[in-house]
Amino acid sequence: MNDHEITALLERAGSGLRPEVAELVAGGAARGRTKLRRRRAGTAFAAVAVVGVVGAGLVATQLHQRPGDSTVTDPAGAPSGTVTPKPTAAGERDAPPAPDAALALGPDGIRDQLAAMLPGEVGPILREPPYSVVSGRYDRVLHFRYQGTLATFVIAPARSMASCQEQSGPDGSCTVVDGMETLVWGPTTADRVTAQGVAVWRHGYIVSVLSYNAAEGKDVAPLTAEPPLSLAMLTDIAMSDAWYS
Repeated sequence: MNDHEITALLERAGSGLRPEVAELVAGGAARGRTKLRRRRAGTAFAAVAVVGVVGAGLVATQLHQRPGDSTVTDPAGAPSGTVTPKPTAAGERDAPPAPDAALALGPDGIRDQLAAMLPGEVGPILREPPYSVVSGRYDRVLHFRYQGTLATFVIAPARSMASCQEQSGPDGSCTVVDGMETLVWGPTTADRVTAQGVAVWRHGYIVSVLSYNAAEGKDVAPLTAEPPLSLAMLTDIAMSDAWYS
């Protein structure tokens, strides 16, 4: 993907956001993708909770999509979250390795595995706009409801993404747990909805899981005081062996 294509992608990503956020995204794209990456680095789940959108991971999927990948993206006009690629100079030695394991489950298999892991009700995958399902060689994105509240699961390649430490920001904490970089984020409230998430760096992927306290990602009445998936539960999901073959 060349500079022009990346700039156009960032501008499209900002088109469905709140006006002030759209201006920031568009302005950052105009000033150059390097500056935008450094100033607005964030994870899939940070984009969802703070901006209040539901297409987390889709921009990352487009950036990393390879020939033969099968991807269902956001419908035209639907908002999409942004995941900031890590600026990588040619020959940079500390770039994360490419994925070293295949993904074991498609979106439906992931949903069924989550239903087996979690004590509460896991609803079907949300497939109607503005939600989307992504199933690529190295990418998975699905949205569902847990106990009636929105939840999101994302797998994306880590190789070209900002590091755990770079993505932690003021609301996150990056630590190493059982040898895996782990980013714990939130709870944070925006647009009336509170969300929290966990991301784990493993096998060359980032597995991110988010939980909200409402049925949608923004501008709806909360159903619970806190997101029903606790940080401990989110960590167990993100660290699970079930996602890899």
